[in-house]
Amino acid sequence: MINDKWIIMRENVVKRTVRQNNYQTKNCINKSAMKISFNYIIFFTLFLSMSCTSSAQKANTSPKVNSEAYAKKLSTLLSHTVNEISVDSASQLSKSIFIDSRSEKEYKVSHIQGALFAEYNLLSINVNALKNVDKNTPIIVYCSVGYRSEKTAEKLLKMGFTKVYNLYGGLFEWSNNNKPMVDENNNPTKKIHAYNESWGQWITSGEKVF
Repeated sequence: MINDKWIIMRENVVKRTVRQNNYQTKNCINKSAMKISFNYIIFFTLFLSMSCTSSAQKANTSPKVNSEAYAKKLSTLLSHTVNEISVDSASQLSKSIFIDSRSEKEYKVSHIQGALFAEYNLLSINVNALKNVDKNTPIIVYCSVGYRSEKTAEKLLKMGFTKVYNLYGGLFEWSNNNKPMVDENNNPTKKIHAYNESWGQWITSGEKVF
């Protein structure tokens, strides 16, 4: 009888020990899972925070334009994948080359004097004209507002040019600041192709042509 009691007591102790070990194991697993989940949440939160900060910095470092409404439009229209330059800085940058990425029709109405024609849709960047140009030469690309020129600028960077800029606000902002333009005969003009009536609203100075 005594031996039986000891056996039963020992079995009970063993069962309690097993239950305690199982409970502790489950506790450890749960705590580990919670720790992993918590670390994941912290990582994801930090990632989102960094992404938002990066986007905000890009928006804050973009050059200024005269109209706040136009600035807001540009902030959502452009991808900001290339360096951007203001109209004033572009007009003062020495030994730079301008590239016009609009259509031939737009280019003939007016363009920045000396600008090379490279229509965005055809991606016809004048390679021969740039063949002897040093890869470190500042190149300023523009279109009406900056979308087409941004894409053209990306192509130029892939070609190996290192100092490529997108004219922020495009030729519209250039005209709004009363910067000089010439027509297809190289004569000074105030005319500017407005692309269409919707986009033409952003021209505040100059004679709109459709």
